[in-house]
Amino acid sequence: MKKVNESRISDTYSYIEDCYMRTGAYPTYREIQEAMGYSTLSLLSADISKLKSRGLLVDDGHRHVRLSKEKENHSYRYDFPLLIMCDAGINYSRLNDEEKTLYDAQDAYLKGDYELAKSLSESLLSSSRDQSVIFGARFTLCWSAIYTGEASYWKDFFRSMISYQPKTTSEKLEKELMAHFLTSLLKVKGNCPKWLEEGRFYNLRKEAYPFAGLLFIANGINNGEDKTPNVYEPLCSFASISNNDAVQVYEDLYLAIAYRYAEHGDYLSAHLNNAIKTCLRHGWLTPLVEVSKTLGSVLRPILDKEYGNISSKIDELAPVLADGYNKIYSSMVGDNPLRDLTFREVEVMNFIHVGLTNKEIADKLFLSTETVKYYLSSIYTKLGVSGRKELKEKIVKFM
Repeated sequence: MKKVNESRISDTYSYIEDCYMRTGAYPTYREIQEAMGYSTLSLLSADISKLKSRGLLVDDGHRHVRLSKEKENHSYRYDFPLLIMCDAGINYSRLNDEEKTLYDAQDAYLKGDYELAKSLSESLLSSSRDQSVIFGARFTLCWSAIYTGEASYWKDFFRSMISYQPKTTSEKLEKELMAHFLTSLLKVKGNCPKWLEEGRFYNLRKEAYPFAGLLFIANGINNGEDKTPNVYEPLCSFASISNNDAVQVYEDLYLAIAYRYAEHGDYLSAHLNNAIKTCLRHGWLTPLVEVSKTLGSVLRPILDKEYGNISSKIDELAPVLADGYNKIYSSMVGDNPLRDLTFREVEVMNFIHVGLTNKEIADKLFLSTETVKYYLSSIYTKLGVSGRKELKEKIVKFM
């Protein structure tokens, strides 16, 4: 009797589970064969039959492999979690202990308890072996660094971001979204991927749509674009897809800012009031603090009239934000000659630093070699260097 390869069967199951958790889609037989190195589909079918007999997997009849119903109830997890809150909320009980800690850390940040957010995130970094959770903890530390002013967390996050190699096109796009959005918080102009400006959302998972909308609006505000804010409204409808109040709050606040610049008072008040109600329902102060300067003349009368006790708390946190933000901005932007580079250009430069060829860079970033050459040309122009050797010297000095 032929011996059963338990290790191979277990690895196959782990791959199918990971694929579902990361993308929300089930792999086909052919995808499993290529990913796991099966020599024939018949060999793969035999292993899947063994898993089916144990009640772990079922075939949906379309040559896709599905997890059992019990496994499907777990919320999606990604290598690049936009916000664990996208998966939590009413599904909080379905998260494991580490995911609940990450959720609590991000909730503490939104409530203005930055030390608790930092403590919980650091505990995950020291104890977790789940790369998705670790990435989420780094993201939270980077996010809260805007208040604490600890640029090391910001830099650590971007190092991990640049070094991560996406496994799929959707992961690649989400990596860009997150990096561009965080740099948009530093008021960087021209900070929107070309594919997003052109409205090419089709390679994104639906869970990433709200984040794409946020970046699109933030980029328009930072650029001072003279657009009717109504062009942003359709994007905000995507927030309802994930039932994510955190994203909805920021979309409302960003739209309020856009409507203020466009002098549309009624629309401004509608979005601002909606954001305030959602924040108070959850006890979140941070989003309101972040717009307290930009929308102060509109925000303050509303809060003073109906929520007087909140105004004093916002006044306490506003100087903390200003001090932390200035420290981060000075450290990350300041007089650094790399400040004018886009995230993609920094990413290309990092690969140059480790010695990759244009072809190797293109393969890693899902680009053509001509596109890589275009990025290099732009880098040379912005940094005032004439070639690869001089660029490497500048990288060593400033990275």
